Amino acid sequence: MGLFEDWRGAVTLPPLAELRVKVGRNMVRQIVFRGATTHARVFTDDLPGHDLIKTELKAPYDQIHLRRKGAKRRTTNLPVVTADLGVDPSNLPAELTLRWDGIVPLIERADTPERLRDT
Repeated sequence: MGLFEDWRGAVTLPPLAELRVKVGRNMVRQIVFRGATTHARVFTDDLPGHDLIKTELKAPYDQIHLRRKGAKRRTTNLPVVTADLGVDPSNLPAELTLRWDGIVPLIERADTPERLRDT
């Protein structure tokens, strides 16, 4: 990660699709994330083709990878978002609307009743 931020502004994260799990004869509906708009900072990341977004949200939404246009998808333990942007993070608009690109870490965090209880 870079020492200094490349960008500062507001980001909007979309909601995640709700999860539905049948437990016994009951259907459990879980809303993992309702979406949010927050202040954020973008840093150059060590992951090729990605930048690191640091938000004011609580974990696991406090650090998110931003996959740049044309960058190869990578396996990571952080959630990944994309946006219709160029490759230079210093030329970003003041507000970003993001799309989920890699949500496996978020879904796995609460994909069983035991893990859900732990959250």
